[in-house]
Amino acid sequence: MKTYTLKGKHGLADIPFTIADLIPIRQQHLQPYNSLVKLINYTNYDSDWEQPMGEDYNSLYRIVENKRTDFFRIRDTHVIILPGTYIYPTLLNEQEVVQIGLKKHRN
Repeated sequence: MKTYTLKGKHGLADIPFTIADLIPIRQQHLQPYNSLVKLINYTNYDSDWEQPMGEDYNSLYRIVENKRTDFFRIRDTHVIILPGTYIYPTLLNEQEVVQIGLKKHRN
């Protein structure tokens, strides 16, 4: 299992983690890809461009509970990420992710 590091900016500490540290945020509806990419934000953290997810991505989504999950929180932080080719940081908090899912589900 790889260790990934979100690179902190503006005095924020780097955040090292593995996929075992990713806590799924349950939603009512999967977001379309075009919507998800708009939520990526590099203001506070940069992705770990040296560590593509590769097999870890497949391992993460082999877990049944993760199959309909777009967003994950890194354990012991409030940082919400989107897994993909790389791990992408967002500015969203957990409540906002849940609200996005609920709004999409109601429409």
